[in-house]
Amino acid sequence: NTARELESQFNGQTKDKIILAIEETYAKSYEDQEKIYNIMKTMISEDVLSVRSLYKQHEICKSYLNLILTSNKPHALHLEERDRRITVAYFQTNPYTPPSTNVLSTLIEQELPYLYHYLLTTSWDVYKASKPFDTPDKANLIKRSSTPINLIILALYNKDYEFIADSITEEEGIGLYGADKIYRDAAISFINDKPTTLSKNELYIFIQYFYPKITSVKTFKDYFISLGIMWFTQIKHDHLGGKRLAGIKLKE
Repeated sequence: NTARELESQFNGQTKDKIILAIEETYAKSYEDQEKIYNIMKTMISEDVLSVRSLYKQHEICKSYLNLILTSNKPHALHLEERDRRITVAYFQTNPYTPPSTNVLSTLIEQELPYLYHYLLTTSWDVYKASKPFDTPDKANLIKRSSTPINLIILALYNKDYEFIADSITEEEGIGLYGADKIYRDAAISFINDKPTTLSKNELYIFIQYFYPKITSVKTFKDYFISLGIMWFTQIKHDHLGGKRLAGIKLKE
């Protein structure tokens, strides 16, 4: 299954499952990340599931479900600071070539008796079994999810214009920092991680000069995707006159 299927009204794949693997976990907008996270919480926390299968009647079923999510994205999911449900771990630091399906099938059959013996002979603690590990990777994801600068960086990467526009107009969107500092630092980090045709000075100017004037999602989107050396040169001469702004010399 893929993350897109989590949002589907049909979730028959969850019925009577102990483990469900979700691949390509990723949501472009902050709101979509929260939506997926809340769907997951319901799936793994409730004693019963509301199951809707295609062409079948709606059912209320006992839930045994656990989820394994994989992603190639560093910030695939928004995570709450006090999350009690999810373990985060980073795997596959080197390219991995999986063995053939036949080899895996043979290995699984050979190892099943050992797993069965382990499950029968191991003492289980319900509380510990349900408690996720506190890993450095989880702490890092929580930090990225809760730091205003990183939320703006994420929005820049994903072109999540709604979130950026909201954070400009809402005090809560920028936390305890000044809006100009948030956008300046986020923009510079964006440039460092993902080079564009703009110089750092140009992006400084863009953030400091234009963000107070942005009044709608469409305005921001039009400005942002129009960025480029030729576009910026025109703006510089038409609106700024080649003057200094906030102590930064415009690039000629």
